[in-house]
Amino acid sequence: MSAGTVSNVLRRAEAAGLSCWPLPDGLDDEALRKRLYPQRAGRVGGHVEPDWEAIVEEYRAPPGRRRAKLTQRQLWVEYSEEVTAQG
Repeated sequence: MSAGTVSNVLRRAEAAGLSCWPLPDGLDDEALRKRLYPQRAGRVGGHVEPDWEAIVEEYRAPPGRRRAKLTQRQLWVEYSEEVTAQG
């Protein structure tokens, strides 16, 4: 991990009020991510973020459950159609 990445995360932590250690009790990984990267939920830079969990799940599915010939291009087409339908 680069020094720039560490610096960026520390800056975000301070901005989120998390500049002291240990972290508050009950702050799990997902809650921490949302506090450090709040704009990543939903839209990013005016664009709808793909459902990354669904994409990873589809790629990790056993061959019998996975769609035949699943490609990044096919995922892009599906994402584009979904975003267009949402407006």
